[in-house]
Amino acid sequence: MKLGSQTQPNDHSMSKRPVDEEQFEGGDDVSGSYATQQHSAKRRRTYTDADAKLAKIYEDLANDDAKARVSAAIDLVHKCVALVKSGEDADREAFSRIQVRLIRGLCSNRKGARIGFSLAFTEVLHATTADLWSDGSETIETHVETLLKLIRDQAKADYASAQEKRNYLIGKMFAYNCLIRSKILVKDESHAAGLPMVISEVCELGKQASSSWLKEECGLVCYEAACLICSELPNAKVACNIIDAMSECNALKTPEGILVWLEFSSRIGGVAREFPKGIWHKHNPLSGKEIGTVVKILHFVKSSEEDTSDPSGSRQTSPHFAWEIILQHLMRTDGLKSKRDDDGRAKALKIYKQFWTEAIDSK
Repeated sequence: MKLGSQTQPNDHSMSKRPVDEEQFEGGDDVSGSYATQQHSAKRRRTYTDADAKLAKIYEDLANDDAKARVSAAIDLVHKCVALVKSGEDADREAFSRIQVRLIRGLCSNRKGARIGFSLAFTEVLHATTADLWSDGSETIETHVETLLKLIRDQAKADYASAQEKRNYLIGKMFAYNCLIRSKILVKDESHAAGLPMVISEVCELGKQASSSWLKEECGLVCYEAACLICSELPNAKVACNIIDAMSECNALKTPEGILVWLEFSSRIGGVAREFPKGIWHKHNPLSGKEIGTVVKILHFVKSSEEDTSDPSGSRQTSPHFAWEIILQHLMRTDGLKSKRDDDGRAKALKIYKQFWTEAIDSK
């Protein structure tokens, strides 16, 4: 689709136009209920050039063309930064409406909507949060809870069809991923206080998901969050808070739970000793005594540790992304290069062979 064709929306695009949804106080009804002169003036003010440009941005965010999506995201970021910096109540309200529209866009399965809206939402969060959270009037946890409530409210699927419910759940997953990828929660330890709240939401979403694909995507969001923490804010307290959040959701003995545990313990020195006791032998999922358990978790994936609907879980029809990462951990011999580490290499090779035998050869 050419970019120019977006200037005249067709019937399908009109049904999703953000101007109608977000600017009218009474919704889409613009007939007799707005009879007074005051309401008529308010209705006329809705269709300004600025609103037309904003509608065009939303259309371009869903464009099939990547350049159009990127250009629209850049324009929207500039607009949002200006609204936030002005400090005016009306501008802050306009910014909140934009956030709502971005989250709704993540719930759409048309064209390139999820790609474009996730790019825009991620960059808007990254560009505006410093100004929004700098006044100190509320705690970081309060700010994050406000964002999470916004996501929950805009991605409700209580009375939706099966397809709409699926779109809403996927939209939630994208929205949580945007929160993490924006890096607003790894700026420093105080900002990281909001991370466990997001991880808990992702874990709960994974439980709700009926498809193995969405469960795996939620797991990937958790793992990518751990990788981001290790690269941007390698802090033992932050890591422990994430592990505790996953523990409360009974998500530690899941593929993503194993990966998050291994990522933190391998990249933040000594942190595994501070993790909950009794989960893994010697705090190591890849110890010889735990290999059998790990293999079962990878072959038969449950939504959580407390899922008792099937004692074996559901067998994976295709390899979970965790397989490759766990194999990489098993094959690591960094730091075992001197002769006195021969025993260490031999032990690592023995565990690798044990894993391969139980996971592959015996199946």
